Amino acid sequence: MEEIMKYCYLNDRVMPLNKAAISPLDLGFVRGYALLEVLRTYGDALFMFNKHYQRFIQGAKLLRLQPIPQNKQLESCIYQVIKANKATDCKIRILLSGGPSKIDFQLSGHPTLYIDCEPLPYYPPSFYTKGIKLITLVYKRGLATIKTTNYIEAIRNQPLLTQRQAQELLYVSDNKVYECSSSNILIFKQNDLIIPKNDILEGITMQIVLNLAKKYFSIKRQDIFLSDLKKANECFITSTTKEIMPVVKIDSLVINKGKVGPNTQRLMLAFHNLVAQYSTKSIKKRR
Repeated sequence: MEEIMKYCYLNDRVMPLNKAAISPLDLGFVRGYALLEVLRTYGDALFMFNKHYQRFIQGAKLLRLQPIPQNKQLESCIYQVIKANKATDCKIRILLSGGPSKIDFQLSGHPTLYIDCEPLPYYPPSFYTKGIKLITLVYKRGLATIKTTNYIEAIRNQPLLTQRQAQELLYVSDNKVYECSSSNILIFKQNDLIIPKNDILEGITMQIVLNLAKKYFSIKRQDIFLSDLKKANECFITSTTKEIMPVVKIDSLVINKGKVGPNTQRLMLAFHNLVAQYSTKSIKKRR
């Protein structure tokens, strides 16, 4: 079977993925100095692009990566990649690295911009109807408020997930709960929805969920200690590709008798309704 050609965007143009190349002196390669943003589409419509863009430029400014692509320019580049790949319901990855530099530890002022898209990861329906398991890992991300390409601990510890039949790593440090390896964590204590207040990435899906949740629940930002997990009657994680995914077990701790709770189910339904409305409006707008 002939392999389907894949396309990406690199610096100033769309090209075949197998033709894309970066300098071996790129700081993203030699020093891991790069920013990451992950988006998705519903159909062929980008979901919450403006929110992702705002987080992207905040990260770029913190890493002193200049110049930063303008909002409409970056959006156009993404749609070019989507169109070239004839993609729908896809995951988009944007990387902005320090660019090639002849002097170690010094930014050149010419960052490398790379964009690609791929099919969304598949998650079994049971993950949403029956919930998943997390396992804790003692770790706390540096520069946690931005999304960088540093996933060393997440990749290095993937075998643990298989060994312990879990789906996601939960980062904990100094007895506090922070975030998962690729998602945010939220817990319910009765009708209080609680999220960690410091040193986490402000996930776009989490922000959307909090906005939906404030109509029904009390929202609290506070430190979540490991002992608080034992008091949680519901728990779930959020991410761009996972949306809202219920959690029924953390290590050996069983939450809500191992069942998906009604509050989580309510938010899942509200989120799906929002997606349906947003996608319809986006498609009409682009026409």
